[in-house]
Amino acid sequence: MKVYQTDRLEGVVGDASLHIYNGLDACLTTEIWQALDPLLQADQHASFIYRFQFGMQGPALMMTRRGMLIDEPERQRMIEELTQQRLRLEHILSSLAHAVWGRSLNPNSSEALKAFFYRTLHLPEQYRYDKGKRERVLTANAEAIEKLSNYFIAKPICNVILELRRIIKMIGMLRTAVDPDGRLRCAYNTTGTETGRWSSNKNVFGTGTNLQNVNDRLRRICRSDPGYKFGQADLAQAESRIVAYLSNDLNYIKACESGDLHTTCCRMIWPDLPWTGNLKKDKAIAETPFYHHLSYRDMSKRAGHGSNYFGTAAAIAMIIKVPPKLISNFQELYFDRFPGIRAWQRQTILTLQQTRQIVSPLGRRRQFFGRPDDPATWREAIASVPQGMIGDLLNVALWRAAKARIELLGQVHDSILFQFREEDEDRVCRLMLECLKVPFVIGGKLRVIPSEIVTGWNWSADKEKRKDNPHGLTDWTPGVPDPRQPPIYRAYAAADLPLLDRVLCSAY
Repeated sequence: MKVYQTDRLEGVVGDASLHIYNGLDACLTTEIWQALDPLLQADQHASFIYRFQFGMQGPALMMTRRGMLIDEPERQRMIEELTQQRLRLEHILSSLAHAVWGRSLNPNSSEALKAFFYRTLHLPEQYRYDKGKRERVLTANAEAIEKLSNYFIAKPICNVILELRRIIKMIGMLRTAVDPDGRLRCAYNTTGTETGRWSSNKNVFGTGTNLQNVNDRLRRICRSDPGYKFGQADLAQAESRIVAYLSNDLNYIKACESGDLHTTCCRMIWPDLPWTGNLKKDKAIAETPFYHHLSYRDMSKRAGHGSNYFGTAAAIAMIIKVPPKLISNFQELYFDRFPGIRAWQRQTILTLQQTRQIVSPLGRRRQFFGRPDDPATWREAIASVPQGMIGDLLNVALWRAAKARIELLGQVHDSILFQFREEDEDRVCRLMLECLKVPFVIGGKLRVIPSEIVTGWNWSADKEKRKDNPHGLTDWTPGVPDPRQPPIYRAYAAADLPLLDRVLCSAY
């Protein structure tokens, strides 16, 4: 075997340079591991989280290899439909721009937009903070255009630009490169975020896209394999329940466990809507469209999460497109009704300032390097445990499902997409529900977040009850259970070992 003296390398070319590159890559990885391994052995928390993250590579690679079948005729139909909408909006934008400054306006040109809004319409200049240069930079990004839409003279043009950008982005996703076998694949990064949640992007061959953030309308192009059906298992109101248990606010726990929390928030934000007092009817009212494809209930969900994570009324109002006063009134009612949430927020900030770290009930520890007196750092710390726990609980279920040989297709932050033969629907869905029963202990009490499953032949929700999308995902109704089918997972109790360790070390 040829030996290279790496301290005396000059002018190496050709295959020798590749040999050296690969050798250094392997040697440095080994040296890094030799330095990290003693630290892992000395830290129980870090050790079992590392093994858990390592164990997730199997399910992630399984889903990446399998991918999802694309309905090509539906994809082309949607591209054509959105292209027509784009042409119509471009015509409207051109007409409005010509009326203002005598020429067309490119919605994707930052310089043109700044000239149009700030030098022609003389609207207040909007800035963003450039961390790299440590200075403010004049901008016409989406956030700036959202703010400018509050001015009457700019509102029509801003709305057209925002909708046009949204449609252009959707067309770009639909034109994402699909593999030769007609399947769309992404690559999952199991350590892609600080909270422990996964991220996704193009696969190693340059095809695919981020499948975790595809909106419901575009999901319709993803279809199950012939003879198969999709199932999507979702943790019900998961983040809100974690906040409820962490804060130990009995009213908030009751709101999460006894009804539809997001509709409750919707009634608090928009009290003038025609509420009936009937939960089912009120949910239908809350699900009426409010902004683009988002409903009142969708916006209420964002307002609730934002308030739980120490968001200001002004910031939340900008996100859900309402006046700040409306959110100020909502937060006053919200925290008056659920005072335990404020107490939990204060305790989290105190822990952050004393230790610079937050540890979740599952043992995941996160170190914070931001200023401990900065509200931005507080918000990160407060959101860290609920968001991280949902990722961990879902991934335990994902790992279980892989071991149970369920055909997994995707991990979507707080839900799992899978498929099964049509005749196996009841058996596989019951099995998935068992996988999702992952217990955890908060405040000395054993908790399990409930889950629900929808099934269908494409990945888009059928919100119109088979009028708009007859093959979309609808609520799964279980049949009569087979008494011969024993539970595959034993019931857990609060034990002395960390939960993730117990799950990954269990024998099935």
